[in-house]
Amino acid sequence: MFKRCCGWALLMFFTGLATAWLRGLVDPLIPAGDWHAMLSGLFVVVAWPALTWSLRALASPHLIELFQLPWWL
Repeated sequence: MFKRCCGWALLMFFTGLATAWLRGLVDPLIPAGDWHAMLSGLFVVVAWPALTWSLRALASPHLIELFQLPWWL
């Protein structure tokens, strides 16, 4: 159970990082103005769950096993 929770937490962390990176790429493309903050926030609201859902298979213990490989040290 602990491995599954840690796998889920790592999935949330990595998809959050990926979402932040993607937002940095998309943010300059959104026109400045009154709608900029809302559209930028809407991008995060849509992108993060989409990434999490598409990578949900990684929430298994296999994500934890990736960090236990000898090359990680």
